This record gives sequence, C-alpha cells and structure tokens, in this order.
Amino acid sequence: MSIQSDIKELNELDLEIKRLLTQLVNIRKMKKNVENRISVYLNDKNQPGVKYNGSAIILERKEKRTRMSKKEKEQCAISVLNKYNISNSKNVLDEIQESMKGAPTEITKIKITKIKI
Repeated sequence: MSIQSDIKELNELDLEIKRLLTQLVNIRKMKKNVENRISVYLNDKNQPGVKYNGSAIILERKEKRTRMSKKEKEQCAISVLNKYNISNSKNVLDEIQESMKGAPTEITKIKITKIKI
C-alpha cells in the first residue's frame, strides 16, 4: 500500500469515528428519554416494577454524586489537609497529585492539520 492510501484511510476512519460518536450521543439521549417515560409510568401507577417478555424492569433509587470541577476538588483537598493541621497544604497537594501520575514515557503520535491555501 502507498502512503497516500494510508492517509486517505486514516482520514476516512476519523470521519467514521466522529459520525458514530454523534450517533451515540443521540441514541443515549433517546434511551434516557425512554427510561424517564418508564419511570414516570411506574411512579404514576405506584408500582416498583413491571414484567415484560421474561424481563423485570424495576425502579431503583440510587445515590449519585455530582461532579466537581478541578478547582473545587483542589479546594476541598486543601481544606481537608488544613483540617489535619498540615502546613503548606497547597505544596503537599501538588506533590501528592504528581506522585499519583505515572512515569512519563515518550510516544510517537500522528498529528493531522489542515493547510491553508
């Protein structure tokens, strides 16, 4: 195979990945919508669940934590360190975060940029 055909195939694969990702976003939205409708139905009928085609659909309550921004995570970690009387908590936090990262390794990666004509 020639390099031109490899580059063309790479571009086509990138486009296909983007197309599938947008399709997945829409499918996940539709799934969430259907799940909400089923949940509303079960709540309206005051039922814990329903059987359908050998499957049991059960309404389950779970606890979910909201995501925090990076800045909020840092502030919470610093406040915990301060709570335990650790001086220079910002430096300690930075050192902890750095220690949790893996060792750096060098890799090669292809970068594609459009050329303005």
